[in-house]
Amino acid sequence: MNSVLVVLLAVSPYISRVLEYQPAPGQFCNTTICTPENLIGAESSMLYLGAYGGYVTFGFDHKVMNVADRKDLLIRGNAFANNCEPGIIQVSRDDNGNGLPDDTWYEIAGAAEDSAETIFGYEITYFKPDSLNQNILWRDNRGDSGYIYRNTYHTQAYWQEDMDRETLTFRGTRLPDNAYVADTSNAQLWLLPGYAFGYADNRTDSIDLDWAVDIETRLPVRLDGVDFVRVYTGVNQTCGWIGETSTEILGAEDLNVPTGVETVQVSANPQSPDVEPQIHQPTAVRIISGHVLMEVEGHLYDLLGHPLPTDF
Repeated sequence: MNSVLVVLLAVSPYISRVLEYQPAPGQFCNTTICTPENLIGAESSMLYLGAYGGYVTFGFDHKVMNVADRKDLLIRGNAFANNCEPGIIQVSRDDNGNGLPDDTWYEIAGAAEDSAETIFGYEITYFKPDSLNQNILWRDNRGDSGYIYRNTYHTQAYWQEDMDRETLTFRGTRLPDNAYVADTSNAQLWLLPGYAFGYADNRTDSIDLDWAVDIETRLPVRLDGVDFVRVYTGVNQTCGWIGETSTEILGAEDLNVPTGVETVQVSANPQSPDVEPQIHQPTAVRIISGHVLMEVEGHLYDLLGHPLPTDF
């Protein structure tokens, strides 16, 4: 390794781009919380995913690394006690290097993974109504059907108006319903408790990439890091006057990127003043013996860009 200092470019722990957004029908479609740019940056705000299957795909300005013995990713939702609308999380690497989310996807296995009521390979199709002020019919691949019902609180169209199609189909994992009426004498009191771990908009929203599984076999996979994240509404349920259950997210954060680290400007290497510094973006963040280190092209550096010995 040459003696030239490496300038480590600071990276943001927050979402830098939204690559895909397809909400399912629901009562907040065609409102300001259906704006995908809401998720970008440190000052992100709410994005509505709609009923079962509605999703968003986003990325960061770096690869989110799988750091041993630590949670890796936080996806912020608007859940609170007994008001959780769990969204399933999927992750993917940019294996073909084209910057697009078109490689293999894996799913984060949460607390309901082994539940007898969890349905894998679930598919639902929504049908555009003849009039946008009508309820929206859905049918699934288990022979069930129902409606996304309109309510008096939200009077705009529940079918995304800029979507030029007659049907909308989603396929994925369906979580067990988590909603119930707490007091059968009071149909207004709906409770939606969260699952113990592994989902978005679920109170416990931080995940470990070690929880990733193959979507088809449900067997664990080992990922060194991921480039893309997808969240989709994981339940198909309607809660009376509250309406359809929909995952909402407010942003996401890579938990292992040091914050407050500015770009290190190194004009020259004191040992080689005539040599221009090399500029690289870190490919990994590692925590060793309590030290936050950056990995660049297989070598470790401290946060000032100084190379560390191989036996550190």
